[in-house]
Amino acid sequence: MKVSKLMMIVLSVIVLMACKREGCTDQNADNYDKNAKNDDGSCVYNGVNPNDPNNPGGGTTGPGGQELPIRLSGKETSNLVIEDISSDPNVVEYYIDDNWRIAADVVIEPGVRIEMRQDAYILVESNGSLDATGTPNDKIQILGGDDVKGHWKYIKYESNETNNKLIHCNIAHGGGAWNAQGMVTVQGSANLTVQNSSFTMGKEYGLFVSHREGKLPDFKDNYFDAFEKQPISLHTFGQSGTLDNTTTFGSNNDMNDIRVHGDNYSNSVNVPKLNLPYYLANVFEITGGHTSFSPGVTLIMGQDTRIIASDQGSLSLDGTVTDSVRVYGASGIPGYWQSIVLESMKTENEFSYTTFNYGGGAWNNDAMIYIRGGALAMNNCYIKNGSKKALNKDNNGVFNDNGGNMHSDCQEGGGLLP
Repeated sequence: MKVSKLMMIVLSVIVLMACKREGCTDQNADNYDKNAKNDDGSCVYNGVNPNDPNNPGGGTTGPGGQELPIRLSGKETSNLVIEDISSDPNVVEYYIDDNWRIAADVVIEPGVRIEMRQDAYILVESNGSLDATGTPNDKIQILGGDDVKGHWKYIKYESNETNNKLIHCNIAHGGGAWNAQGMVTVQGSANLTVQNSSFTMGKEYGLFVSHREGKLPDFKDNYFDAFEKQPISLHTFGQSGTLDNTTTFGSNNDMNDIRVHGDNYSNSVNVPKLNLPYYLANVFEITGGHTSFSPGVTLIMGQDTRIIASDQGSLSLDGTVTDSVRVYGASGIPGYWQSIVLESMKTENEFSYTTFNYGGGAWNNDAMIYIRGGALAMNNCYIKNGSKKALNKDNNGVFNDNGGNMHSDCQEGGGLLP
């Protein structure tokens, strides 16, 4: 009996120790321990332990004898080229463990690999620029020291320089902060060209544009996946015109749509059909120019949102018989969003082959589509599930019914539609 009890105690201790065994749990590390249950920070990559503050170089050397990785830190005030030191794409050549501020023209050569350590970030200040242009066969890698979302903070651009570029880059494992909500953030009126790059494994947004003056020229052929918020967040639809459907999105984004914050803008823009729907988070107003939504665009309306084409702006929804435009609430509740309001007499105000769903009205209008002193021509549109009228106008509004328009299940009827 005593022997049995002793055996049970021994077995319990062995099981307990096995459950607590610590070591390197990353299969990509040099010293991966398949029996380890808890990671103790001992993982080594190409001879480097990124968690060892006393040995950041780890003994790896470049062809010129440089100890790698090289620390990037502080503020760059002179022009600089970050050279591709190692021909081995798996070697970490540079690391950032705090912040790297750029107040000069900095170029990162193709093939460079930068390791971002916990809470690190890159800030391109208003008088600096960062050109990270790789090649199809020699991409620039900016990756976290740990393969987890939000391990490092962000890359934030504050400058309007045209040589701000992320081309043929792989960027992963970042997060964001209260002052930079995307893994890559375009702040204020900053300018950033993004092409042929992948953005993955982020805690916040993938790419975040903070202001209506932010610019994304020549945005194409990019890939976004595994973000906890939307992969892209624009400030206004005025910034959508440079996007196209060569950019693709993986299936692991928690919120798989293009967020548009909502704000007033006055530039003309054609909103393109993308591989994801758009999500409107707040009210937006077209104060000038013409905004057109291409055939096939899907627009998800957030709660209490509305679209206003003011007296100097115009709006068209350009669906076709084979590729309609869809506008509907994020929740299937009548009145979840408010309305689309036309205040201008512009002849460009025209809705074709568009379905509107789950809208309502507002305190100063009583319809999902409301003409307030403006003009609207409409054909082959369907308005349904509204908390007020389908379509209405004030005494100065002009409505041209070009046929094929319908409504159903609007709680106060069709209004101007029979």
